Amino acid sequence: MRNHLKIYFVDLKWFAAGYQPENLDTVDIASIVGDVEQIRTKLGLEQPLIMGHSIHGTIATEYVKKYGDKVSGLVVIGSPTQWGNEAYTKQADALWQTASAERKTLQEENWEK
Repeated sequence: MRNHLKIYFVDLKWFAAGYQPENLDTVDIASIVGDVEQIRTKLGLEQPLIMGHSIHGTIATEYVKKYGDKVSGLVVIGSPTQWGNEAYTKQADALWQTASAERKTLQEENWEK
């Protein structure tokens, strides 16, 4: 892929150095999709192929649903079909209940970072 495409690696804002925590009640899939559009515009990308893995793939899918005329294609890898709704929340809660204590500790440490 690197031989044939110009690749930009972009992550969600809360992974960025210097990110200032915000009211998470205002963060939803629509606001994150807006962030992606802002990034596309700032980079001057006219018809990028957008790709995402895991939850980023779900975000990429939602982006393409809203801004499909601004992309040349979509690649989704190992992503949930939905995010930020009741079905997703129930599934995530059920998986959390079955996780080992060690896995939960590791995840909580990662969230704190």
